[in-house]
Amino acid sequence: MPTSRAAAAVAAATLVAVAAVATADKLYFASHEGYDVGYFDPSGDPPTAVAYLDLLKLKKADLPTGVAVDAAAGKVFWGNDDPNAASSGISSGDLGNLASSIKTIVDWSSGAVKDPEGMDLDKVNKIVYYADQGKRAIYSVPYAGGTPTVVHQFGGSSAPFDVAVDHDMGGGTLGVFAAVPGVTDGHFSSNGQIVLIVGGRLTPLVSSMAYPYAVCLHRAKKLLFYVSGEKGAGAFCFHYGARGTPGCPKSSWSVPRYVMDCEVDEAAGHIYYTMPANSTAGSIFRTALDGTDHVELQSTLNKPFRLSLA
Repeated sequence: MPTSRAAAAVAAATLVAVAAVATADKLYFASHEGYDVGYFDPSGDPPTAVAYLDLLKLKKADLPTGVAVDAAAGKVFWGNDDPNAASSGISSGDLGNLASSIKTIVDWSSGAVKDPEGMDLDKVNKIVYYADQGKRAIYSVPYAGGTPTVVHQFGGSSAPFDVAVDHDMGGGTLGVFAAVPGVTDGHFSSNGQIVLIVGGRLTPLVSSMAYPYAVCLHRAKKLLFYVSGEKGAGAFCFHYGARGTPGCPKSSWSVPRYVMDCEVDEAAGHIYYTMPANSTAGSIFRTALDGTDHVELQSTLNKPFRLSLA
């Protein structure tokens, strides 16, 4: 559970804002071993069939991990996790003209990318944030590319696995939330954390957590959702809004084993999750904000890793 010190730090940095949230019509996912980024409309009954960006055909994907989409800007970003390292990087493209617009905005030779995982966007300031497990760091880089900035360098056995950004923590302050598993002898352990980074200062929100894989935000309600994958899989909610404002509808609930990512649809009141599984049995499902009304939307995907709603 969050400590009182952590809660005070969050409250001090937070001012609840009322925001208009547009209804999203596409849910994007990185198909890690399908070498592509897929998408579908999750709102239908049933959802639409999955389509793909054809990144493998364009020779611009190795093992895609993270994905982030800014529909208003017409941009899609994805991370490549190549075990040979030389193809690892962060790439971008224009949604309406992908084939001729793809470019690498962070190349492995920069020294700022090795094993990119989750990513998120500051859509106001046009900044990409990504968690790099191999570099044990969180970085930011402009949409157009450039020299990445180290948001936080983790040490010891901590390796960030996912990141979520709220550009309005109050007074123009930006907050970066991260899921940070502990790593022992090359394997995730039970000493993971959920942390908040504001102005370069890191505050642990949750400690001694097993397998923290994902963080996602309901920015209007100031709710942080996070997932513990693998053993004892569960989803949790933490209210980071001002004291006295409405909090989490429920503090925790069960999820299927090995959930990789989550994404919040603020307008619809849903949370989407990926469950990679093996081969082509990966699934995407959704729940209400309190974990009820579990619905499987897709069930034959090739290792869906990260999600982005647009």
